[in-house]
Amino acid sequence: GIRRGAGVGGTCVNVGCIPKKIMFSAATLYESIHGKTELASGNGITVSGTSFDWAKLKKERDALVDRASNNYLRNWGKEGIEVVLG
Repeated sequence: GIRRGAGVGGTCVNVGCIPKKIMFSAATLYESIHGKTELASGNGITVSGTSFDWAKLKKERDALVDRASNNYLRNWGKEGIEVVLG
């Protein structure tokens, strides 16, 4: 059959579950570090060196999505399924 949509792997792999979980995890980690930094500074402890690199996070997220999507192509190829992209 013909499938149209979010790409190989569907919505979850390309624009839903996987990218969302990566972004949520990064936000949770940053919030955890940031919150602990404020708590520590309130007790006289200085915590420095935390930063957020949006471009790096996006690059890593996109690479993971590409790997997951390519797993589908590889596995379909192993099963002799012809995939036509376009």
